Amino acid sequence: MVGALIICLLFFGINTVISNYHGVTTKTGTTTIINNTIGEDTTLEQVVVETVSKGVVTILVDDMFSTIGSGSGVIYKIMNDKVYIVTNAHVVDGGKTVRVYRNDLGQEYAKKTKVLAVDIEKDIAILEVEGSRSDYPVVMEFADSDILKI
Repeated sequence: MVGALIICLLFFGINTVISNYHGVTTKTGTTTIINNTIGEDTTLEQVVVETVSKGVVTILVDDMFSTIGSGSGVIYKIMNDKVYIVTNAHVVDGGKTVRVYRNDLGQEYAKKTKVLAVDIEKDIAILEVEGSRSDYPVVMEFADSDILKI
């Protein structure tokens, strides 16, 4: 499910990267600066992955004794020094503690991670961690799936 969300984000949130590779203006008017240019040695896929991967986190879930689950999540909102992440419910199900890591090596995990909501039927969960835009520089923008084209 998270993979499908990322694909939708790639096609709708960052689709203008093809025509304007220095910056991407999204439907909400926010801009993400892309440092690479698309040239002979750099592909569109490389630019998109470099940009989008900063909005994806790794999640580890522990019970009282060991790690019992892992998965990925997508940052979808930052507000009042809180970072909100969407992931799959099966990732956090049954865990006592949840740790969130940025996907750059060496980064400490978020100290306070809270599971805000879980819907087992739809297999989706919302997490909240302390952090700011400087801690998590990319927020994914969800697009309207009704306008998705094959």
